[in-house]
Amino acid sequence: MHNQRVAQLLAFIVMMIGFLTLMEYVFNLNFGIDQILFKEAVGALNTSAPNRMALTTTINFILAGLSILLWNIKTPRVYRPTQILAIIGGFISLIGFLAYIYNVSLLYHIPQFTAISIYATFTFILLFTAILFSRPDTGIMSIINTDHISGVLSRRFLPLIIFVPIIFGLILNYGASIGLYSEQLGAILFLFSIIIFLSIIVWITTLSIKKIDDDRRSLEMEYQTSLEEKVSDRTKELEQSNKDLQQFAYVAAHDLREPLRMISSFLQLLERKYDDKLDDEANEFIEFAVTGAQRLDFMINDLLEYSRVVNKKREFSKGQY
Repeated sequence: MHNQRVAQLLAFIVMMIGFLTLMEYVFNLNFGIDQILFKEAVGALNTSAPNRMALTTTINFILAGLSILLWNIKTPRVYRPTQILAIIGGFISLIGFLAYIYNVSLLYHIPQFTAISIYATFTFILLFTAILFSRPDTGIMSIINTDHISGVLSRRFLPLIIFVPIIFGLILNYGASIGLYSEQLGAILFLFSIIIFLSIIVWITTLSIKKIDDDRRSLEMEYQTSLEEKVSDRTKELEQSNKDLQQFAYVAAHDLREPLRMISSFLQLLERKYDDKLDDEANEFIEFAVTGAQRLDFMINDLLEYSRVVNKKREFSKGQY
């Protein structure tokens, strides 16, 4: 926490230096901050404000300071302003770097003002890249860092899209500078090479997406086949289990009904043989016992019938409404 506070304090100082310098540019002011540490004689570099940092550097100071100050802030869509500011600053620095490579001074030097150096542009590119990669698992970087198709494709093609056109441009610019062809022909060759390069990128991307989609479909079919086999095996197991249960029910019912019939029969024999020796109460008890045994036999028979109905295959038909 202490280190974070120190970093935020330093970032605030950097941002304020950039903001005050920007105010000097916009309103033609002089706050005296340009020569606090180092003095420069008027007219030494033919600039209107001695020792003043370049306008591009001023903007990058503000973006870098804000990026660190907003380190822990995120929007409702989980995009972090820090990363967005770093991307903007990186592109501004990249424009200055490319302007030096292709010798387009207007993009890095406003006449009568200090020009940003090529070393500064490269340093800012490294700085903003470090800010982006400082939290690879959050915000925009989480999309690039993911193992999904979006992350895989972005990691493959983003470096190519950034560096290959720069290399093509350098080669073609060098050929035009040594007189192999005119600048107009070099521009045409550059455009043609970019078209070819982007077509290859699109084709490779299409093939990659197709391969990933084919793999996904193959896995889905394997999973579906495996699931159907499991369902079929489970169905067979359930059918066998139902048959075993039905067989057990038959055997259990037979074993239960035999002693019930025996109890009922012997009670009836007892009643007929000793009818003249038993009083009315004893006969009533015998009748109760025989009735209970018969009712239990009926219940067992009903359970067997229910078992046959449940295990019987059902055929569905359309109903009429």
